[in-house]
Parts: sequence; structure tokens; C-alpha cells
Amino acid sequence: GLIVNARGGSSIRSWVKNAKQSGGYYDEAVRRTKEAMKYGTLKAIIWHQGEADSRNPEAYMAKLQKLVADLREDLGDTKLPVIVGEIAEWRVNGTSDAFNKMLRTVPRHIPYSYCVSSRELVPLINENDPHFSADSQIILGRRYAEAAYKACYFKE
Repeated sequence: GLIVNARGGSSIRSWVKNAKQSGGYYDEAVRRTKEAMKYGTLKAIIWHQGEADSRNPEAYMAKLQKLVADLREDLGDTKLPVIVGEIAEWRVNGTSDAFNKMLRTVPRHIPYSYCVSSRELVPLINENDPHFSADSQIILGRRYAEAAYKACYFKE
């Protein structure tokens, strides 16, 4: 099963541990996950976020490293796989290229992590839209599934 805790348009700042002033997203995600773990085994985290932070990729990695470390500690698995996904590559604001380059380095900076590509995917509406078309969402989902399969069943 999937534990969905999506919050559209949120910055990684909204996801830090104990960030009550920004919605408590982290704490709610951990609460939901622990509840679900009563009925199954947590296999991986899929993290698709970054559009709100794309203008500052230099600062993002440290925040993501801290977030992953906190999640792994609070969920009781220091080797819990984390799969990140690139944001839309077509954005005319020019910020997605640098941000996606940074995301591709996540596996070098965070152990047991993977990055899936957004290459060749298309927008829902136009190049100003950060959202993927329905067909592109399916392709991206398959990419996440392939990475999750590799992460969960072919561990080193």
C-alpha cells in the first residue's frame, strides 16, 4: 500500500521535524506511517517535491539530508530507501535544470537513495505549468516503481 501525505506547493521548510507553524507535515507523515506499519512493513519513501525550492538548489541538499535522517530515525530504519524524483524539466523560468542536476546527486550524498528522471515527460497545460500530463504521470509512476523494486528487493 501507499501512505500518501502529499501537500502541493509546499517548501521543504514545511516538512522539517516539529514544524507546527507550517502545518506539521512531517509529524503527520510520521504519524500516518506508524499507524500503517501496524498492518505492514515500510519498504521505502518516495519524495517528489522541489518546485517551491527550485530557485535555491544549493541549500536544498542539506535540508533533504536532515529530513531523511530524521525520517529514518523516527521510523526505525537507518537504511530505509528513499527515492527522489526530478521536477518538470521544461519550466521556462529556468530553475528546473540546476535543481534537477542537484537531485541527480542525491544518491552520492544520501545512502540508500535513488533518483528518478523527468526527462521526456510533458506538461499538463503548457511550459509554465509545473504539473505532468496524465500520460507523463503514468511514466513517472513506472520509474518510481522500478526504483522502488530495485531498492527493496536488490539491496546491497
